[in-house]
Amino acid sequence: MKRPNIPHRVMVNVAISQAEHGAIRCPICHTELAAMDDRILEHMVPHELGGASDETNLRWVHKECAVKKTNGNKATVAGGDIHKIAKAKRLATKHSQPNQPGTIKSRGFDKTLRKKFNGQVERRS
Repeated sequence: MKRPNIPHRVMVNVAISQAEHGAIRCPICHTELAAMDDRILEHMVPHELGGASDETNLRWVHKECAVKKTNGNKATVAGGDIHKIAKAKRLATKHSQPNQPGTIKSRGFDKTLRKKFNGQVERRS
């Protein structure tokens, strides 16, 4: 899915809507975004998972916070967007394929044999 270019007007509107008391705060770490900080527009719901590129889904965040949100923490990617996107793709692929029949065939049994109550096996006539 190709990511559309975000117009300058939308970037400004996101900053205005995100500003409270004259300061813009990072919604991930809740600290103030300073003028010298590296910042980036982040999709709060990932674009790959259907998040829109409009003012309701975009937020200004620290670049470091965006990387952590996307990739997860250092120990595991389980909390990151990449993990969620991969899981969604796996599930979509799994559910789009029809159920395949099993490849293991039963060898059946010999219908001419009969087992008696005392444990002996005899051939039927």
